[in-house]
Amino acid sequence: MYSAEALRIANDFGDCTDDLKWYEAHKWAGCSLIYAVRSEAAMAWFIACNGGVPFSG
Repeated sequence: MYSAEALRIANDFGDCTDDLKWYEAHKWAGCSLIYAVRSEAAMAWFIACNGGVPFSG
């Protein structure tokens, strides 16, 4: 399930940036922010569903 979500997130990022020009940095930043938040959330979900962090720091 995580791998499917990771691929969906990466594809969405690609779709978000496909039509952007090099001078539209603010739009690239928006796509990057959304990508980063979704990726981190997916990884947090994956870790939580697999027993949490394996060490107690």
